[in-house]
Amino acid sequence: MFQIGAHWDRSGYTAALAATHTVITVDPLGLGASDAPQDPAAYTLERRADYVTAVLDDVGADKAAFWGYSLGALTGYAVAVHAPGRLTRLVAGAFDPDA
Repeated sequence: MFQIGAHWDRSGYTAALAATHTVITVDPLGLGASDAPQDPAAYTLERRADYVTAVLDDVGADKAAFWGYSLGALTGYAVAVHAPGRLTRLVAGAFDPDA
């Protein structure tokens, strides 16, 4: 839940994926190198989706596969709901979308 991009690097996931994909790690809002707004409205699912699509815009990617775990999975679901055209696929672990 409180992982940042560097954790994925240290675990070896990004190196393995980088052999066949362009990998972009995103620190969750309020953690790592991301902003930590004081306004709770900044943390809504729609805003989380906006932050991800802003990163895609910044790197010039129209669409991307998204892999998230726990809070990252919830963020991936938010992108699927609020910006479905930006995803080619979603891999989500350790979060139940029914809740």
